[in-house]
Amino acid sequence: MKRFSIPALALVLAAAFTFTGCPGRAAAGRTDMNTLIVATASFPPSLDPALANDMTSAQLHHLIYDTLVNYDYDMSIVPGLAYR
Repeated sequence: MKRFSIPALALVLAAAFTFTGCPGRAAAGRTDMNTLIVATASFPPSLDPALANDMTSAQLHHLIYDTLVNYDYDMSIVPGLAYR
């Protein structure tokens, strides 16, 4: 019984992984190149930085918003949006 169930399971998993990367109908016909699609674990409750208290919102804020100053590899402060 194990001999037949392992190859069948492997075939099902291979098919599942193959078709996971295929775009749906909406994505296949997409021509708008100004849209960024980001995969997240869950929907963020808010995109307002003042109301964010979860990791999904924090990850999106890191992608959307820029800071006044940043740190380089030596942990020195370098200008971000601030230029003086």
